[in-house]
Amino acid sequence: MQKGKELAVEQVAVCMMGGVVVWVERARLAPLDAVMKKPRGEWPQFIEVDGEMINPSRVEGIFSAARMEEMQRRKNGEWQCFAGEWHDRFEKCRCEDPKKRDPRKVYRIGDKLFSVPMGKVAEWLKSNPQAEEAGR
Repeated sequence: MQKGKELAVEQVAVCMMGGVVVWVERARLAPLDAVMKKPRGEWPQFIEVDGEMINPSRVEGIFSAARMEEMQRRKNGEWQCFAGEWHDRFEKCRCEDPKKRDPRKVYRIGDKLFSVPMGKVAEWLKSNPQAEEAGR
């Protein structure tokens, strides 16, 4: 393996009642996955997951790293705007609305559709007089 080239291993968080979070490689969750597919009455009291003994009935959830980051940000008071950016509590969003950034009109020439920026419609129509506005 080349230096600096490592395989990315997906880590997930096993969240337990009481607030304990155990980070485990997704591939090592097989014992827990197998238990959780059984009827609850057939669950063992403890199972071993990645060297840790876990009571499966105390598992609140299994979450991706991205989901855990999102939950932590929300817990800390941050919020996510329409543009996908995170802001501190009470901070006003000044992000540009991606829907308003480049309004466009759609035109049809034959069976092809063209999306034209609103500021260039007149110029585009001069060079494409056969174009018809496409219905919604």
